[in-house]
Parts: sequence; structure tokens; C-alpha cells
Amino acid sequence: GADSRGNYATLFPYSKVISPSLNYPNSTVAIPGEEKHIKMDNNTGKDYMLVIYTKNQDYDVDKVIGQLKYATGSFPEKVEAVLQSSMKQNKINFDPRKIAFTSTEADKGDVILLIEIDHI
Repeated sequence: GADSRGNYATLFPYSKVISPSLNYPNSTVAIPGEEKHIKMDNNTGKDYMLVIYTKNQDYDVDKVIGQLKYATGSFPEKVEAVLQSSMKQNKINFDPRKIAFTSTEADKGDVILLIEIDHI
């Protein structure tokens, strides 16, 4: 997650002992966890939740966060610049009623979901 002030936090996995691997079909996952929740801070403005679905088991989230911190532009522009090489044009069907997608070709690249929240 990120806010308009440049603060970043890894929401999932929230601990190094939690595996980020969701390598089973038709999964529903509570993020950050069934017993955890995401709480907004007192910083108003835009907040973002970046969800990266990848089959790459060596994905380095800390590296991505470091690159995002030093990229220029708005957060959506930073995401596009940093993750452009991993975003492939594959057949993704987003569900307009909830945060969900289906894809028959998700193994050909990462699926990037960027959620923008007006934090007032």
C-alpha cells in the first residue's frame, strides 16, 4: 500500500513467516489476513493498494517498493514505470462488482491491480 505522501507498507504478507504463495485454484483470500485488518491513518488524500498476482516464486516485493520510492510521478505513473516489463497483455476479465479477476493466461505475465482510495 501507499499514500499520497510517499509512505509505503507491505499489507500481504504482513509477516515473513506468512507465505505469499497462493498456488491453488479458485482461491479466496482475506488480505491481510482473517484475523487482521487494514486501518487508515490520519493522512488524508489518495491511498493506493497495489496487488501483484504472479507465478514468479522469486518475486522480490522489497525491491519493487524500493524502486517505487525512487521513481518519479504520481503513484499510478510509478507503478507503470516500475512494473511495465512484467505487465503482459494477457486475457484478464475483471469483475466490476468486486476486487476479482479471472484469466486463462495469467501465467504469461503478472496481473497488476491498482486500487485508488479517496481518503477524506
